[in-house]
Amino acid sequence: MARSTTPIVKKDARYVLRTVAEHNVKFISLRFTDILGFQKSCDISADELPKALTEGLGFDGSSIEGLLIRMNAPLPVSIARIRV
Repeated sequence: MARSTTPIVKKDARYVLRTVAEHNVKFISLRFTDILGFQKSCDISADELPKALTEGLGFDGSSIEGLLIRMNAPLPVSIARIRV
């Protein structure tokens, strides 16, 4: 049976939040790559970080290769969730 990593994740999240507060960080740039290896980013304020760490972050995935969901609409948009 695999061990849960939840305590480690919570410990890491507390460390990140404490470090952001100690260094008076105002904005965080989250960076990731799409399935073709192109770098993408999403910027959030420090106030948004606790919710992003616990609930994930919603964003428009229409510009991210592999996340676009085709719909019968003129401007298809998909909302993707990432965990930080």
